[in-house]
Amino acid sequence: MKIRISKNGKHISTGEVTGNGHLGAHVNLTHRTSNEESVQKLSLHGYSTDDSSFTEFKTWKGACLKEGDVLTIEIMPKCPADAPTEVKRSDFEVKIDKLSDEDADSVLNATKSCSESLMKMLAELKVEGNKEVALGIGKVLAEIYSSIEKPVYRKYPAKRPEGLNDLPL
Repeated sequence: MKIRISKNGKHISTGEVTGNGHLGAHVNLTHRTSNEESVQKLSLHGYSTDDSSFTEFKTWKGACLKEGDVLTIEIMPKCPADAPTEVKRSDFEVKIDKLSDEDADSVLNATKSCSESLMKMLAELKVEGNKEVALGIGKVLAEIYSSIEKPVYRKYPAKRPEGLNDLPL
């Protein structure tokens, strides 16, 4: 998979993920009414899941945007890709290789119980006045999935709940 991004006809970067993974170009426009500046940015990110023991996350050069900019996002069949500006690997998944089938069940039962408790708490919160707490709970739920459950499901695909079958691991 290759995506090339350009701004006002000028090439910014071309990203590539080979094999299993995800590649995405993103236009982010953030407006804040406080004294902070608004953010307008074009970015290119991807990850590769070809190695079952870790995920490799890549970022390519992006661009700041202003009103009137013309953006082009192209899906490229054959062209050289640019080197990523940043590459990170998930370290947790390397450690999960030694997790036994029985331990995987214990871990998934614990994460399920924890997630259910947090979801119950989230449902009971009156969001008004508790937005920071709700956001914190959301971050914890996302971390439970990405750092614990997802690596276990990659090692033991049969343990993956049917509702998650369409999500990339």
